[in-house]
Amino acid sequence: MREDIERWNGKFAGRTPAASPKPDALLASTRHLPTGGLALDLAAGSGHNAVWLAERGFDVIAVDGSVNGLSLAKALARRRGVSLDAAVYDLDRFELGGRFELVIVMQYLNRPLFARLPAWLAPGGILVVKTFNRDFLDERPGFNPDYVLDDGELPMLFGALDMLEHAESPPDAVGRSHIICRG
Repeated sequence: MREDIERWNGKFAGRTPAASPKPDALLASTRHLPTGGLALDLAAGSGHNAVWLAERGFDVIAVDGSVNGLSLAKALARRRGVSLDAAVYDLDRFELGGRFELVIVMQYLNRPLFARLPAWLAPGGILVVKTFNRDFLDERPGFNPDYVLDDGELPMLFGALDMLEHAESPPDAVGRSHIICRG
């Protein structure tokens, strides 16, 4: 994971914060979001999803391994006049106590971490996960195949939750799979 963290720190180094958040299209369009509460954005990167949620009244904790990414997230939150708790963690070693009304993970795959996500949902809480699947390798053949889902893997990973929505490579997100579940 250390190599991945350094790679992302390098990608975010020297960037300036965005003027406004550009949330993931799935997150922005889902009808399953709670009306507010405590939200956890894992692998938050530069914080677009986290800040977008904070603008909608959520109390957000953004977690990522990249110090540079979370610095951009905090700057974007300040620019937009919202508060955001940002925590730098190696997600291979991340543990958490507490329950969330919303947990999101976008464009990141960590199977051991995913196994712990259901325990972090408050009763009735919503989990939104969107990440790369095998079709993504057609677009980016050099991408590490360890970081892509097998067909039908998300429903298996979160089978103990109430699945509200699931798709594999929909037309608007080829190479991505997503799942939205209720705890």
